[in-house]
Amino acid sequence: MTTVAFLDGDIIIWKSCSLSMVTTTLEDGTEQVFTSWPKMLKTARMMVNRWASAVEADEFVLCLSDRSDGGKSFRFRLDDAYHLNRKAMV
Repeated sequence: MTTVAFLDGDIIIWKSCSLSMVTTTLEDGTEQVFTSWPKMLKTARMMVNRWASAVEADEFVLCLSDRSDGGKSFRFRLDDAYHLNRKAMV
């Protein structure tokens, strides 16, 4: 029997991007913050492998939120405070 893990792709993307942020100083002295693509991919793959392994899954499906209802996912309907902890983040 095949075990399939349904993983929250929104969380994987957000966390891996957050953990892969790099700050660089431009020639004019201003700082620019961006996500390192190679680091983000490595982090995302590690998260997927760790979560799928935790449930001994043979396969996985990354589930993403549908933003067709004005840009807000179902999570906003579940909790009014969703994303409030991210206000101070870049």
